[in-house]
Amino acid sequence: MKPVSDSQARLIVSVRAIAVVYVGLFLWYLGATFIQPPFADMYSVVQHYLSYRIDGGWWSYLWAAHNEHRPIFLRLLTALDIEVFSGVSYPFVVASAIAHVGAAWLLWRECRAGVAGSFGVVIGCVGLMLVLTSVSAVVIAIPIMNNLIHGLAFTVLAIVVFERLEGAGDDRATLAARAGALLIACLVPFADAVGWAVWPILCWIAWHAGARRQWLWTIAGVGTALLIVYTRGLSLPVSLVSDATAPDLGLMDELTIRVNYLFAFMGLPWTRSPSLLAFGRFLGALLFVVATGVVCWRGFYRAPSGRLERIAIALIMFSLASGILATIGRAGDPVLGGVLVPVRYSVLLIPLHVGLLWAASPLLSRLWNGEHSPAMSLLALGVCAGLLAQHVVAGQAAVANAERIRATIQRFQAGESDADMAIVIGDDLERARTELANMRRAGVYLGGR
Repeated sequence: MKPVSDSQARLIVSVRAIAVVYVGLFLWYLGATFIQPPFADMYSVVQHYLSYRIDGGWWSYLWAAHNEHRPIFLRLLTALDIEVFSGVSYPFVVASAIAHVGAAWLLWRECRAGVAGSFGVVIGCVGLMLVLTSVSAVVIAIPIMNNLIHGLAFTVLAIVVFERLEGAGDDRATLAARAGALLIACLVPFADAVGWAVWPILCWIAWHAGARRQWLWTIAGVGTALLIVYTRGLSLPVSLVSDATAPDLGLMDELTIRVNYLFAFMGLPWTRSPSLLAFGRFLGALLFVVATGVVCWRGFYRAPSGRLERIAIALIMFSLASGILATIGRAGDPVLGGVLVPVRYSVLLIPLHVGLLWAASPLLSRLWNGEHSPAMSLLALGVCAGLLAQHVVAGQAAVANAERIRATIQRFQAGESDADMAIVIGDDLERARTELANMRRAGVYLGGR
């Protein structure tokens, strides 16, 4: 391995310093964007628990469908928050922060194990910055969005646990670990329905890792059985754009709108800014094409070079599947406040960003250790500085938006009405006021900011 030059050593110190500042800002944005009072769908989540208090039926409370989801973890946290703390929202934030930081640590560990030397430190720090974004801080800080964080953490854990068994035999320890990975995968859909994407990904990992055919059948069998149980009595409509907005739309117009939604999804969080919408869509289309090409080339046409690349391909697969599922299920939703794709979906692209970085790491490592080392050092410093700048800009915008949401909630709780409340609180303000009155009578979620 090539010795670390003085310039590279200084660069590593700079990258580490930027990463420390970045993580510190992540924690600050988490606190600054925390919204304690319920709003939007959280009203119905709390009302669902208050109805259980009156009617009973613990399993019915947990298992009841919410659209295409069965958000068991969100409901468990709601019960904990109300019964133990009378509604303060902190359990949601603490649980989600632990899950997300744990996922970041798992990815850091895998990266350091798969990329040796000084370049591994740089790639690891960049990976951490791709995970601990200001957008993910916002999603953690707002309880109604937490389900995506839980699903992402369980997905990363399931992939890493199953993949770490490369070349292992069928002894008891291996069987126990693989069974544990399947159990973790069973938990993912109960955080968010997009977690169903993990099951074909585990089949792909088992196939490329050379697992016995019985394991492929086991994964397929367990996943199918769980899917049957999960979807029983569940309505799974595919929203048509023509149904929601323009009844006269033809097939090609419908497909065009869905492709536009997909590219807007893939371009998050840049597509959230009106001034960057065109750039974000272009970047989303580029990411979709590149990611699909990497999956097809290294995932099927040629075998991945090792464990890290297999994990990278699996992570990319998850984000691509998330985008496709969202496009199928959500492209027909009405646009609220000029928002095409919810910002919370940005966290579903974290695996793609990390996966593409890891997939490119062998080439980047050769350049780092070759004659292009000075240029690579400048590139690495530029990427880190750019990520930090984006972190600050997005974070400050999120803080300002959180202040507006808090102000809107306060006006709503004071009995006022305005146009912003349809976006923040919901379309049916009278129903929300009834649910707010029920919370006050129950003595929950009475304070906070």
